[in-house]
Amino acid sequence: MLSILYCGLRTPEDWKIIQKSPFIKFLCSSFQLEKVKTQRTIIAILTHGTAIPEVVDEFIDKYSILIWLANVRTTNGSLKEEIENFFYVLRQKSSLNVSSGTRNYKISLRETLFEFVAKKQGWTKSVKSYETSESEFMIDLNTGTEEEKND
Repeated sequence: MLSILYCGLRTPEDWKIIQKSPFIKFLCSSFQLEKVKTQRTIIAILTHGTAIPEVVDEFIDKYSILIWLANVRTTNGSLKEEIENFFYVLRQKSSLNVSSGTRNYKISLRETLFEFVAKKQGWTKSVKSYETSESEFMIDLNTGTEEEKND
């Protein structure tokens, strides 16, 4: 089921279909209970979804993904890094980076939330130092291991 979700999340139309069911809420709520392989796949799905422009803002506004990220715990070092990278992808792609007079309050609140999550998790990497248009690695859904993308 997770591999279908990962492979099927490519367009705004795909996102509209996924929103009709509680998939994202289910993924986030079950994350802590899952094995590392499944946790990696969940992070891969969420990161993969950020390639669709409207998904990032909905993750933040509708699904409170920043609060979820602030409370995610794992002892697996490479999984911690994947979660941190997801955070930086969200931060880079969020409408924080677009300034407009009517959205200043919302942008300020988002920036505060991003800072809170980064401090709570101990993440110090600069957003400018993390540049990616898409995740640099794909998760092999059969093994749970990273593979370099071959585009």
